[in-house]
Amino acid sequence: MEIFFHILYNNVVPLFIMILIGMAVQKKYHLDVKILTRLLFTIYMPVFVFVQMYQIDISVEILKETLIFLVLLHILLYLLTKLYIKVKGIEKEKAAAIINSVLYYNCGNYGIPLIMLVFPGNSLAFSIQIIVIVFQTILPFTHGIITINAGKKPLKEICLDLAKLPFLYAIPLGIYFSTSI
Repeated sequence: MEIFFHILYNNVVPLFIMILIGMAVQKKYHLDVKILTRLLFTIYMPVFVFVQMYQIDISVEILKETLIFLVLLHILLYLLTKLYIKVKGIEKEKAAAIINSVLYYNCGNYGIPLIMLVFPGNSLAFSIQIIVIVFQTILPFTHGIITINAGKKPLKEICLDLAKLPFLYAIPLGIYFSTSI
């Protein structure tokens, strides 16, 4: 019973309070979602990614193993999803959305509290989760954007748009300045 209250107090209640604050702010100020999204992707995400990569406490070997696992997992998910699309006869226009919905799951909102709950104080587990989050942040904004825009824009134009995303630069900079990798 003690662990229930620990989880409730440390994980559920703070999240619920943040949701209530967000609802109250939205109700009072009617925030523009486009501006918030732009702030998220141009300021908050790059800063979060840079700080997490800078503070990460992981060996190069574990980083390599984690990345290999993530790449293999996503290749497997991609192949299984393509097989599903082919077997079900889903039209090409919907295929990209289905692939993106399978490959780009939200591992941050649930993953970090879960890691903190299951492995409290374990910096290695937390560092691996940060690698997973960064990997999951990169993919939708690179491969995801390319697959959604395929056929709508030339690849060169898509790549130029991708080059304007600040968080892509935050990753190597955070790793470069990190003292533990």
